[in-house]
Amino acid sequence: PEAIYSLLRVPNIFSALAVFFVQERFGRKCFGGKCFGRKCKLIWGVRNIDLGADYLSFLQPCAQKIEIALSRFADLIISNSHAGMQGAKAAGFPSERIQVIYNGIDTDRFAFDFNGRKRVRAEWGVEANERLIGIVARVDPMKDPPNFLRACALLFKRRGDLRFAVIGGGSDVEFAALKTVAENCGLTGVIWAGARNDIPAVFSALDISVSSSWSESFSNVIAESMSCGCPCVVTDIADSARIVGALGVVVPPKNSAALANGIEQMLARLQTETLLKQQIRSRVIEHFSLETMVVRTEAMVC
Repeated sequence: PEAIYSLLRVPNIFSALAVFFVQERFGRKCFGGKCFGRKCKLIWGVRNIDLGADYLSFLQPCAQKIEIALSRFADLIISNSHAGMQGAKAAGFPSERIQVIYNGIDTDRFAFDFNGRKRVRAEWGVEANERLIGIVARVDPMKDPPNFLRACALLFKRRGDLRFAVIGGGSDVEFAALKTVAENCGLTGVIWAGARNDIPAVFSALDISVSSSWSESFSNVIAESMSCGCPCVVTDIADSARIVGALGVVVPPKNSAALANGIEQMLARLQTETLLKQQIRSRVIEHFSLETMVVRTEAMVC
């Protein structure tokens, strides 16, 4: 191979070992200070590596040290966010080899689906005059679904035209814990949708997509929501604010009151900014399309 491109910590470690094998068997031979043959490029992909010690398993710090030690052998290190790049530099990765290339969104797949919107809202019993607010994420502490539910509870007490949905995979135990959070907040009628295989239709059914995370790198959910023309309210984590720009609402993480106010702010904008949904999709096509990612990657790797 001319290049090996791996993503995330453990694959990066093994790709470095694989390149050493390729070089030894097929690649460069050095004699008297001169090297002959083809060099196999090693490209690493890194994401947000600063998750906090309490979140990492006991093996992860060891793997991180190995990855940092081997990073000097990488020809190029690609981060999908500026936050990930800064985290990698702070951890000890060679800063001169790190570049940012955002994830690419398949804007043909992630596009507004009118029939999908009608079907999903009918399945969930959402009326035409109701606004549907949802979070699309696996049940994971860093996605902070309790923050979303507490914000929804505040909105539930203020107005009666809103519905709330939690979409994403998780265990029965995890969902039971979330339902307890909702009950303790006085929040009823939540749509517990679970994992879905029709996510473009789900984004089309939502009126607002919420990202309540306390840790991210490049959030695909935010960009995919926007590609479907769905406005987003996001926490100010990693590059989420860069993704939505002025077309979204950005609030502090771990602050349910601020998140609730941000959702109300976006609801108000939907009443007055008639071109908002079209502008949101255009932003993704311009900055975060699959084609843009491919062109930038080829330019750096080749």
